[in-house]
Amino acid sequence: MSEGNGWRRVAGGAEPSRRGARSDRSVLLFIVILLGVAAAIVFATIRLRTDELSDRLRDTGRVAALLVLGGGDTELAFELLFLDATTDRAALLHVPGTVGVLLEGEGAEERARVGALSTLYENGDTAQLLATVGRLVDTDVAIHLDVSGRRVQQLVDLIGGVEVFIPNPVDTRGSGDDDIAAAASSALPILLPSGSIRLDGEKAAAFLRLELPHESRVDRANRIHRLVQASFKQLGDVADTVLHPTVRRRLHQLLEPNLTTRAFDTLLDHLTRTDAERMIFQNVLGSVQDVDGVPLIFPYYDGELVRETVSQIQQNLQRDDPGELIELNPSIEVLNGTDVTGLARRAANLLQSYGYEVVRIDNADHDEYTNTVVIDRRGKLETAERLGELLSCRRSLTEYDADADAAVDITVVLGRDFDGRRCAA
Repeated sequence: MSEGNGWRRVAGGAEPSRRGARSDRSVLLFIVILLGVAAAIVFATIRLRTDELSDRLRDTGRVAALLVLGGGDTELAFELLFLDATTDRAALLHVPGTVGVLLEGEGAEERARVGALSTLYENGDTAQLLATVGRLVDTDVAIHLDVSGRRVQQLVDLIGGVEVFIPNPVDTRGSGDDDIAAAASSALPILLPSGSIRLDGEKAAAFLRLELPHESRVDRANRIHRLVQASFKQLGDVADTVLHPTVRRRLHQLLEPNLTTRAFDTLLDHLTRTDAERMIFQNVLGSVQDVDGVPLIFPYYDGELVRETVSQIQQNLQRDDPGELIELNPSIEVLNGTDVTGLARRAANLLQSYGYEVVRIDNADHDEYTNTVVIDRRGKLETAERLGELLSCRRSLTEYDADADAAVDITVVLGRDFDGRRCAA
């Protein structure tokens, strides 16, 4: 009996121990499962907080967005925004709506034809529009923002107006009392004084629609640049208001971006932090040719200048130190170092067609230069090297002189290797 009693005591004592061990294992398994579920929730939450734009900025640090302006009774134009998230700097490239591009046929039997870039927008083909602009600038253009028609008026009013500098007074009444008598497509008269003034939505839209006599394409592009820059500056000034959920949703509805609401919130957050005061402005330049009775702009040298300009823009946006920036619009002196008559003038015309400012054309100190030399006068050799690459002339050097002509940034001394377009290999 004692053995039986003892066995029962041992068995009775062991049984709770085995149940306790199983209970411990169950608790441990439950904890492991709970931790797994928690990890899955955290992972899912992080994934939900990210978006396609955040992923792109994390991978590359920059993005390009196409802004649509004008429309209605005004010629469509595009501003290509380059944004660098690592430096909070941005640039604008003005792309006229009349840039000539190859348009694909709408049906299997319709052949491709040359037409205006704005046609893609008017046809509602946003994906093709972004792809075409991307090929033009050799950059992936991922975002589309529509500020055409009345949207510009609504946008400016929503952010509380914009402040722009108007160099000359504008009066569309035709009285002739002011420096500029402008013809506007709006039936309403426009009267704007010169200087820094604040525009509400209606006046900002009118400022965009203005058709000023004797205004060149470049001058009009610069006027649009000023308005867009002022809008970005205002976004930063009223960031707290703009980033309010209600205003975010209104802006998303207004601009109709090809972004999810979360990705648009990411873009808006970066735009409010953009250094608008240091924006870079450039234009797509080209020759005007008539195609089926429509004047179209074809970028110089098959877009070589545009692609080079965009490359320099992107490099500059990555540089936060002003002393390291590449000068995008240097003033140039062209000297003929050969006995070829008119070579300097041909080179100057070429550089001007690229958008450079040629401030002086003359003969060099002698006419026996074998090789063309590009000379930096401002201590920024990389700027001179960029110009040399454009002309396929590889000889660049720095000759900084504090007493030199302040109007000249770069001197190009043409040698016998220059054929009027480029230097021989």
